[in-house]
Amino acid sequence: MPYGVTYGTVANPLTGTHGAIPSTSNSLLTSTVSSILGLKSDAATSTANAAASTTQAAGYAAEGAAYGNAAGIAEQNAIVATLAGNVKGLQEQRTQRQTEGQQRAAAAANGFGASGSNLDIIRDSISQGYLTQQLTAMQTTLTKGGYQQEEAASVAEENAAIATGNAATAAATSYTAASKLSTANAANETAALNNFIGTSTLTADQSLILSPLGKDVTQPTTIPASTATGTAAPSALYGPTGIAYAPGEVHTNKITYYGYGA
Repeated sequence: MPYGVTYGTVANPLTGTHGAIPSTSNSLLTSTVSSILGLKSDAATSTANAAASTTQAAGYAAEGAAYGNAAGIAEQNAIVATLAGNVKGLQEQRTQRQTEGQQRAAAAANGFGASGSNLDIIRDSISQGYLTQQLTAMQTTLTKGGYQQEEAASVAEENAAIATGNAATAAATSYTAASKLSTANAANETAALNNFIGTSTLTADQSLILSPLGKDVTQPTTIPASTATGTAAPSALYGPTGIAYAPGEVHTNKITYYGYGA
C-alpha cells in the first residue's frame, strides 16, 4: 500500500485537536522519519536483490540445461563408440578367418600338409589376427571411457548449476519477503506518525523534518486529499508540496507522497 505522512483527523494525544506539537518532540519526529526512510530504502534494496537473484536463477537453469544436453551427447557418443568398436572387431575376425583359409588352401594345393613351416605361417597369421582384435577392443574401451567421463563431468556440472540456481531462487524469495516486511513496517510507522501528528499545527522546523517523506520519487503515488483547517505557523511548509502559508491563513491540504507499495 502507498504510504506517507498525511494530516488526518485524529487529535494529537499531547496537544489536543488543533494544538501545536512541542519542540521537545522534534527529536522523536526526526528518528521516526529516519526509521521510515531506512525501511523504504531496505525495501527497495531487497526488491532489487530479489530481481537480481531471480535473473541469476534463470541463468543457472539455462547453464544446467546446457550441461544436461552435453551429458546426453556424451552418453550417445559412448554408445556409438561401443557399437563401432564391436563392428570393427567382427570385421577383423572375418578377415583373419579368410586369411587363415587362404593359407590352408594354398598349402593343400601345393601338396603340403598342415605341418612344418606351413603350420608356423598359419599360426603367426592367427596370432596377428588376435592381436589386432585385442588392440581394437582396447581402443574401443578407451574411447567409450572417455565419453563416459565427459558425461559424468557434464552431469556434475549440471547438478551444481541446478543447486546454485535453487539457492538463488531461495534467496530471491527471502529478499521478496524482506522487502514486504520492510514495506509493512514502514507503513505501520507512518500510520503511528500520522496518529501522533493528528491535526496539530506544525512549525517550520517540524515541517522540514517531515518533508523527506515526500521526496522519494521512485514510485509516485498520490494519496487522496485530506482536509484540515487551521492557522499555519509563520513560513511553515505543510508537507512536501513546498507551499508556504502566511500567518493566519486558513488552508486545505492535498499532498502527493511517494513510496513503495506492498
